[in-house]
Amino acid sequence: MTNTEQREAVYSGCRHLPAKGCVLREPCERCDYVADEDPDLPDRMCWDSRATADDVHLWVARTIANPYGGARHLLSEIGDPRAAAALRQHLAAGDVRVLALVVCALGWSGDATDAALLVPLLRHEDAGVRAAARSSLTELQVPGAADHLAALLDELDPDTDAGEVRHVLDCLAWFGDGRALLPLRRLVGPVEESFGGRHFTLAQALVRLGGVEDRRALADAVVAMADAAVARFRAILTSGTPEEIQASKMPWFRAIQSFDRAWLAYAVAMRARAPEEIVHTLARLADIEDIPADVLRRASWMALPAQADELSLLEPLGDRIVPSRAMVAFSPSPPAGGGPPPAKFFGQPDWRGEPSWPVGPDGPLVFYGQLPLPGPVDRTAYIFLGGADEWEPLGPGNAVVVQPGPACHLPTLGQQTGRQLYDWFPEQPERYRRRTRRLPMVERFVVFADAHDPLSWEFPDWNMEVRVRDNPGDWSKIAGTPLWLQGEESPPGSGWNFAFQFAAGTAGDDRGDGAICYGWTHPDGTAAFGWQCH
Repeated sequence: MTNTEQREAVYSGCRHLPAKGCVLREPCERCDYVADEDPDLPDRMCWDSRATADDVHLWVARTIANPYGGARHLLSEIGDPRAAAALRQHLAAGDVRVLALVVCALGWSGDATDAALLVPLLRHEDAGVRAAARSSLTELQVPGAADHLAALLDELDPDTDAGEVRHVLDCLAWFGDGRALLPLRRLVGPVEESFGGRHFTLAQALVRLGGVEDRRALADAVVAMADAAVARFRAILTSGTPEEIQASKMPWFRAIQSFDRAWLAYAVAMRARAPEEIVHTLARLADIEDIPADVLRRASWMALPAQADELSLLEPLGDRIVPSRAMVAFSPSPPAGGGPPPAKFFGQPDWRGEPSWPVGPDGPLVFYGQLPLPGPVDRTAYIFLGGADEWEPLGPGNAVVVQPGPACHLPTLGQQTGRQLYDWFPEQPERYRRRTRRLPMVERFVVFADAHDPLSWEFPDWNMEVRVRDNPGDWSKIAGTPLWLQGEESPPGSGWNFAFQFAAGTAGDDRGDGAICYGWTHPDGTAAFGWQCH
């Protein structure tokens, strides 16, 4: 059940999920998320992975009682040294219902002394436990663990244990162990038509450990994949019946998808070590007879994302004569000096007057940001989201509080702080299998620049051969001429004036598929908010 469906269930009075029988908790007081888990457990959408020994014991007991409950997920994601001793206790107990989960958590909460507990589990009868042990030993960078991992290569069958072999090789590569190099070379080796790109998940491992010849082998393999797919499709087109041609489209699509995945893995692996070699491989792809232009174009974009100065700026046809304030950058620090509350996204609101936190049907909304409003009077718009149909202007899922100004369209509470947005942040990214924690979104202060818009937005005819870029300030700005993503829109009623717009993804938290957010003001002093997406 999606978050929207969960909210609808709350509104309709339903308190249970038929599929799981879990009680719907109330929206989280910190992040506004509605979970379908035990309301006594931390909300995973804003939990920072911290846990005490008592938490470990409680979550183990709950997981044993209900293997599909929310405690299971929490148990496997603990990252807190305070929990290590309790995790070791349950590791020694050996209960297979929680063993893999505890092993996962120990990889982030324990230390190198846990090798004595983890190494024997490399040969546990349960595949999940074995995988968790490999990962945790690698995360902890336990001295000597590479020797134990390398020994597994002699015990595993490359055919029947292919997945485990790939994982062992990946772990060894993170140790920088050269014993993984020869098996990696064998995996990438000669490519047949049936090769599905699955071994290219190890491209980074091979590039990390190998040399020029290994990079060349990767290039040969990925070019061979594209050549085989195109050759097969070409043969059908030249000799097949209309029915055969039609039937070949899906296999062709799957083959190109496999190539795309392999190519992306190749490109990511090469960018850090030898980006100049990607250009030569792209040229080899271009030499393949009858390779579709869209395949080449997609490969080029995946391999070498263009820099802004390499693209032509997409300019409107009309003259830019309407003043605006373009959002050109973001800063982690507020602007120097005093004055009104600075424009920013995330964090907590900097109220100009008495706090006025909007409340939707299922509780207080979540703070998204604050922006200055255009006009002769210095005013700040405080934007709040987080309910049903939050894209709808003057709907129940969003509100704009204007200070100084009248009340917004939703009821409010006099609380200074409240729900805010959370996101995943990396924890020690140099470690194998980078972990992340849910932490409050970092405040992003807006940097403005004077700009101008045309009276109306009209663009030249699209030319697929010309690589162009938008002007970000056209989509994120205060005042100016609105640039609509899905057609002109206005809140209910008359008299509304465009005030601002911004790309939600650029601001730092996309609300839909490339959402563009819009704000309006009314002569009565109120404001409204909505967004459009693809």
